[in-house]
Amino acid sequence: GCQSVFVGGIPPGLAADQVQNLFSSYGQIANIEMKKGFAFIDYDSAACATAACVLDGYEIITGHKLGVRLNLPEHKKPGLADAAAAAKRPRP
Repeated sequence: GCQSVFVGGIPPGLAADQVQNLFSSYGQIANIEMKKGFAFIDYDSAACATAACVLDGYEIITGHKLGVRLNLPEHKKPGLADAAAAAKRPRP
């Protein structure tokens, strides 16, 4: 299974340790790669990565919802436009 998640919609000024604290509740994190507005988080197990996907749509600060999905290797790495689209996707 996929052990990595893509996180889009990270607001400017949010510290890497805040992201790590939020996502570490779902399992042991092996690595975090923070970029401007998004991040890749690698877990020790696929089960942890899958569990972390419940944070999709989580409002980390008022007006900023995260887009969280498995970072599947067969897809190209998502760009900023994809991250923005994921963050703005309406919730069912």
